Amino acid sequence: MWHYDQHESLRTNRKRSKPPKKGQPEGALSDYGDNINLAVFSSLQGEPHNHQIAALAVALKQAMSPVFKAYIQHVKANAVALGNHLMGKGYKLVTDGDGTENHLVLRDFHPLGLTEKARSDSYFIRKVKTS
Repeated sequence: MWHYDQHESLRTNRKRSKPPKKGQPEGALSDYGDNINLAVFSSLQGEPHNHQIAALAVALKQAMSPVFKAYIQHVKANAVALGNHLMGKGYKLVTDGDGTENHLVLRDFHPLGLTEKARSDSYFIRKVKTS
């Protein structure tokens, strides 16, 4: 008969009862390593749930469809058009050429003389003023 005490029921991150480890006598307490692993790698960081696996499968199936491919090409074309328009207005972008290499359009603030610290400080000041 298996002895289900707290240490044996907490050995996995799924909170299910598990038989004693091989080599341990029945009813033996687990070593400190199991308790440390349980504290560090809790159930929130454990195995994926079935709904997460199903959602990933659905997303990957949709990404393989021709409709999705056409949609993504349209998104990239819109980003290129936006990048070209901004460059036409005189803004410098991080990516030169067609305005973007993907769906992102990133403006370069270096020509304005703004350092990273100045940008983050101004963001913090704006956030404090609006709060």
